[in-house]
Order: sequence, then structure tokens, then C-alpha cells
Amino acid sequence: MSNLNDINERTLEQERNKLKQCCNIVKIEAVVLILVYICTTARQLINARNVGSAFATIICTLVALVDVVLMIGVTSIIIGIFHDIERSDSPFVYSIADKIKGLSNLVFAGAGLHFVIFMVNELKGIFGGYVINSVDGVMGVVGLLIGVVLMAISYIFAYGCKLQQEYDETL
Repeated sequence: MSNLNDINERTLEQERNKLKQCCNIVKIEAVVLILVYICTTARQLINARNVGSAFATIICTLVALVDVVLMIGVTSIIIGIFHDIERSDSPFVYSIADKIKGLSNLVFAGAGLHFVIFMVNELKGIFGGYVINSVDGVMGVVGLLIGVVLMAISYIFAYGCKLQQEYDETL
């Protein structure tokens, strides 16, 4: 009897079933993550309204809305990547490389937003330090690093697509 935990022992069909399971788990996790983030953001906005100025509350609301939109975009791209892998014979197709690059761009956008907010908060102090804290700086730097890694992975996938295309043409 083969050990299904050993990747070398699994058949292609078993791998596809594992991928489908993973895709379903990612969908559930994405929905839960978005709901938790919306609840947490709502609580922060209520606290911001009580502590900060009207301007700070408006800025926090706009940032929260942009964050939610970016998070929905990121999760939908991740789900799309899994669907594309599931439908194709190889993960090295250009649509997946393009989606990974799009994911990188969304992460860059979110990281840039948080880093700019951090810099404004630190340099000008217009938010009083209560509404937006140094977590935004960490999110910005870490997000930029994740964006760079995702961009590199997208280039690796594009290279893999080219190699797959050349391999298919030689057959």
C-alpha cells in the first residue's frame, strides 16, 4: 500500500484531488479572514472616532476600505491561481504567471499605502499616534518584501512557462 503523504508515491489523480482540497481550504480561509478583518477594522474605526479628529477618522475609514478591497482582490487572485492549476496539465502556464504578478502588484499597493501612512504619522504627527500606529510601518516593510518575493516567483513561473512551451514543441 502506498503512503499518500509521500509525494513520490502519489498518482497524478491523487495530486489533483489534493489540489482541489487545498483550493477549498483556501476559499474558506479567505472568507473567514476577510470577515475577521472587517470586524477588526470596524472596531478600530469606532475607537478612532472616539479618540481622533474627524480628519483622522475619515483617513482611517478610507484606508480600511482600500485594505478590504485589496484583501478581496488578493484572495480572489489566489483562488484563481488554484483554479488555473487545477484546469491545466501543468502549473507553468502564462495565466498563472500573470496572476502571480498581479498578486505582487496588489501586495505592493497595500504595502505602499501602509508605509506612506506610517511615514505621515511619524513625520507630521497629524494623526496623534493614537489612530494609526507603528504597525503600519511594519506592514509596509514586510509587505514590500513579500511583494518582491512574489514578483520573483512570477518571473520564475514565466521562465517555467517558456521552458514548458519549448519542451512541448520538441515532442
